[in-house]
Amino acid sequence: MPTRIVQTHSGHANNPELIGLIMVSTLLMFLAHIFMYNRLSSLRNEVKQAFAAVDALLKKRLLMLPVLVEALAPYTGENHAIIARMSDLAQRAEADTSTVDDKMELEHHFVHALWDLAAETKNNPRWMQDQRVQEAENALNDLGVEILVAKREYNRAVREYNKTRTTFPTSYLANFFRFYAWKGFDLNDPHQQRMAVSHPVGEAVSHVAGQVL
Repeated sequence: MPTRIVQTHSGHANNPELIGLIMVSTLLMFLAHIFMYNRLSSLRNEVKQAFAAVDALLKKRLLMLPVLVEALAPYTGENHAIIARMSDLAQRAEADTSTVDDKMELEHHFVHALWDLAAETKNNPRWMQDQRVQEAENALNDLGVEILVAKREYNRAVREYNKTRTTFPTSYLANFFRFYAWKGFDLNDPHQQRMAVSHPVGEAVSHVAGQVL
C-alpha cells in the first residue's frame, strides 16, 4: 500500500501581506529611533552652543577683572575684603574651570561680588568720583546685561532638551545612549535680578529676555 505523504505549509510563510506588514513596521520603528536620536542630538548641540556663548561672555568679563582690581588698588585700605574678593576671582579666572558646574559656581560668586561692589561704590564718594573705577564698573555692568540674555537663552535650550529626554518613548533611547540632563543657571537669585534692573538699560532688557526665562 503506497504511503501518502502529507506536506504541511506554513500559512504565515506564504502570506506576502503579513511579511510586508512586518517589514514596514520594522522599517518604521527603525526610522522612528533615528528621528528620536537625531532630535536628541540636535537639542543637545543647541544646549552646548548656547553654553559656549555664555562661556565666551563670562571669560570676557573675567578677563576685565584685573582692570577693575587695578583701579581699586588705591582704596585697598578702605575696603580690603571686597577688593580681596575681586582679586581672588581674577586669579580663579586664570585657573582651568573645565566643567559646567565649576563655571556656574564661579559665576555665582562673581554675581554676588559685583552686587556688593555696586553697593559699596554708592556708599563711597571717593569711588564715585574716580573715573577709572566708574569706567571699569560700567563696562562690567554693560557686559552683564548681555550675559543675562545669553543665560536665559541657554536655560530655554536646557529646558527643551531635558523635557524631550524624559518624554516617553524618547526617554528609553536617551538612557541607552547616555543623553544626560543638563543644569541651568539659577536666574531666581535676587542678586542677579537686582543687578539687571539696576543697570540703566537692564530693565528693558530684562523685560524682553523674560519672555524666554
